[in-house]
Amino acid sequence: MPSSTDLSALRADLKRKLTDGTYASLSERLSMIPRRIFPGFIKSNLSAFLFWSLLHFLCSNLLYFLDGIEAWKDWAVITFISSFLFWWGVFLYADLYRQLYKVLSEYVVDAMPQPGDILKLDGWIKRASDFKWVLVFFIFFMVFLFGYQFPFLTAIHDSPGIGSIIVSMSAYIPLSIVQHQLLALMLFPLVLSRYEIDLYELDPGISPSLYHLSLVIRNSSNSLSIYATIFTFYLVYLLKMPFFPTGIFYLLPLLGIFVFRQIGLSLIVGRARWTTLERLRTKMEKLDVEHHFDAPAVYGQYKAMLEYYTRVKNAEAGIFDARTGTLLFNSFILPLIAFLLFQFDRIVDFIGRFIH
Repeated sequence: MPSSTDLSALRADLKRKLTDGTYASLSERLSMIPRRIFPGFIKSNLSAFLFWSLLHFLCSNLLYFLDGIEAWKDWAVITFISSFLFWWGVFLYADLYRQLYKVLSEYVVDAMPQPGDILKLDGWIKRASDFKWVLVFFIFFMVFLFGYQFPFLTAIHDSPGIGSIIVSMSAYIPLSIVQHQLLALMLFPLVLSRYEIDLYELDPGISPSLYHLSLVIRNSSNSLSIYATIFTFYLVYLLKMPFFPTGIFYLLPLLGIFVFRQIGLSLIVGRARWTTLERLRTKMEKLDVEHHFDAPAVYGQYKAMLEYYTRVKNAEAGIFDARTGTLLFNSFILPLIAFLLFQFDRIVDFIGRFIH
């Protein structure tokens, strides 16, 4: 059985890794590169975002020059917008992960009483932050998306040169980073639900660890819904590409983040409640009250424990309620409006068939 010293050491080690950059997301690591190249570079997400966006834009323009001046003229403005939009998603996640790691370090890790759970969480975060997963996503997009999008590229460029093809493929780099971090964020509540976390017994929903974790994931859904909406307009109106399948990679994960957040938090509350009820049940059985009805002190203690047991069992989980539905609606209202706008003509035609 590990001692309290071992538990404290494990907690301190994981919190150090979360704050010193050991488990920094790839977005966070990218934000550090400009400062390593230029020591006087401003330390902020905004400056790193501008650095990578402009670098992507300049490299794309050089590649378009390989295909001729006409290709550059046709795509200079679109490339400028695309570079900023793709890298905005990357550094949006850098900020979200920084907030998540802060909540883990300040609230969640200290609420984990089992050393084995801390080690497992440490191992999962280490694997999730591994760069190889970004490569997996990049290869997936190369195989799945490029073959689908190439006909549209051909229609736009007629006979696209090597520069245009490389520029199109370069968009998969920030896209892979975003999708990797999106998947990790989506799965994280489910992963955390496998571990024991101490919560308030009578009102688990207001426990600091659960409250702040829920708040970070909820806020991320709101931020990502705005980004997904703008990306949808860019994809359909600017690039003239169909919503499926690229847009699905941005909109469906929003639903996944919300649903998995609710399931994960419910499982965390359920595990904590079961642990408390099991502890109370064991203590109540030890009282052996059926053999001590004539002992007022024992019977009074049993009655008090039974009342507390009932209160814990019936305590409000605060997971699925009317407020939850409102949060889901708010997260999807902007993407829904975007979908209705770029499908407006088809919707009108469909309704027109029944009117006439």
